[in-house]
Amino acid sequence: MAQSHDGGTTWTQTKLVDGRRYFFAFDAEVTPDGTVLLSESSFAYTAPGGAAEGKVKHHVFISRDQGVTWQNIVLDTVKLGRPCETEGCSADFHSGHNAVSADGDGDLAYLYDGATVAGGAQRTWLRTSTNEGRMWSGRTRLSPAGVHTTGPTVEATGRRLSRLVRRPERIEALERPVSAIDGWRYDMDPTGQDLRCQFGR
Repeated sequence: MAQSHDGGTTWTQTKLVDGRRYFFAFDAEVTPDGTVLLSESSFAYTAPGGAAEGKVKHHVFISRDQGVTWQNIVLDTVKLGRPCETEGCSADFHSGHNAVSADGDGDLAYLYDGATVAGGAQRTWLRTSTNEGRMWSGRTRLSPAGVHTTGPTVEATGRRLSRLVRRPERIEALERPVSAIDGWRYDMDPTGQDLRCQFGR
């Protein structure tokens, strides 16, 4: 990763991982106490023809000393989901997306996609932290079973959290109080064509 501490005049680079897995960088966040978080995923492109195989790992890199040292935490390991069938699209295109955001109190939400069965429908998952990433909750499924989702995003402003959940053919924006994130759930509308969000346990 690259960082600047003088408004972008000069930059330094830091190698966070040394290995054969390929990393995709998706999101970054700085909490009110200065903790820096990077959300990334990693793949093994070791199948014939250089295709992805095996499991997808969802990482969060955390620095509490202005980027001097970094901690690499694997928040979850999921299966490669349903392959992309669009012309020119790699099979793993829908897999391995994540996002992270902090509210005004430093409470964190980490969203990511992933399948529980290789080649199956991907679900959108949530993990949270109330202590700047020192400890994380177990995963909560936000999307209904059997619905293929990809590329979730999340952004907090004050005490509100805006979330964007993508199906390959549809995008839906959602907003709820940050304190209520564990109460979100999804179901299908009567037509079976759209996702809707409901609040409540």
